Amino acid sequence: MKVLQINTVYAKGSTGRIVTSIEKVCNESGIVPIVAFGFSDIHSGENLYNISDWISTRVHEHIYSRIFDSQGFGSYFSTLKLLKWIDIQKPDIIHLHNLHGNYININLLVNYINTYNLPVIWTLHDCWPITGHCTHFDYIGCEKWKKGCYRCPLSKEYPSSLCLDLSHRNYRKKKELFTSIKHITIVPVSEWLASQIRMSFLKDYHIQVIYNGINLDIFKPLKDGIRNKYDISNKKILLGVGTSWSNLKGLNEFIELSKLKKYQVILVGVSEDIKSMLPSNIITIEKTNSQEELAKYYSAADVLVNPTYNDSFPTINLESLACGTPVVTYRTGGSPEAVGYGCGEVVDKGDFQSLVNAIETICQKGKNEYFTNCIELAKSNYDDNKCYHKYIELYESIYSSFSL
Repeated sequence: MKVLQINTVYAKGSTGRIVTSIEKVCNESGIVPIVAFGFSDIHSGENLYNISDWISTRVHEHIYSRIFDSQGFGSYFSTLKLLKWIDIQKPDIIHLHNLHGNYININLLVNYINTYNLPVIWTLHDCWPITGHCTHFDYIGCEKWKKGCYRCPLSKEYPSSLCLDLSHRNYRKKKELFTSIKHITIVPVSEWLASQIRMSFLKDYHIQVIYNGINLDIFKPLKDGIRNKYDISNKKILLGVGTSWSNLKGLNEFIELSKLKKYQVILVGVSEDIKSMLPSNIITIEKTNSQEELAKYYSAADVLVNPTYNDSFPTINLESLACGTPVVTYRTGGSPEAVGYGCGEVVDKGDFQSLVNAIETICQKGKNEYFTNCIELAKSNYDDNKCYHKYIELYESIYSSFSL
């Protein structure tokens, strides 16, 4: 059996690491994994295909997306080349991940899938497939996507359109395309996201939740040396982790938390321009692709603070729990699902005082009060071998039904 995964990134970022984890489990299970991707630090390899090129990506981003609000409808010629490569590979199953990111033409891809009647598994990491524009609508409470997007209040947000708002057209075209696929299984990464899908135009498809998994051989309690490195002796460490930082990821909250002298705020994944905006008493770490280094920061922290305003199922929550560190998060999307009983606190979105109170509660009780619960929850629910073997079961089930 051959399974083709398609995603924006490969071997980096949360979704890119999910793709490589599934690839690994496939190899161990006797399934041939092939991967097509838009962007990666790895440019070639056996059974790998880099879809994007410099010109098509720039045209897609700066003309199709930013001017004509047509994310997903550019990259025409690079997608044609991809389809020729798929012809050669002859996959039995197409496993889709993120299709936004200025690298693929969804019209060509879906028409190809329908022409060859290929079965599809689609892991939904966000809400883009069911909207006319945005990847997340939860934080503004928008419900237009339930019947048909128009006058998008997030048209200037990723994927940013600076000129036109064609959300109504995009919604109609996505609905027409995605509901035309005959054999498709939708895999949301959280129960919250599944609940949104069940109210969308994808509601009639089979929906099966599979949580993201993490490597418990890497994310585990470690002796870190972080306190000595930064000379933090008598303060509780509040950790924030992100691939990019903005107010939607809780940047303002961390600035306010840094004013509380008994805490030391450490932020991981901070770019130079964001760093220049932050108070000097916040310790900032540039983006790291080293999971081992990240595990040391989780292990050193007393609390992972995740005041996100939009998220489907944040991997950082899982990684923190696996390192024995409790989580405080806003009641946003699928973020609360990871915080099991005795593993942290969930507070209402935007309620900063409740956020502070939750942090104080955990720090007063002490990290050891939560340590065992966090570790056990990670082992039972988020072990990547267990999570991603569910995809193997899904592949085998679909493959058998198509082989009859």
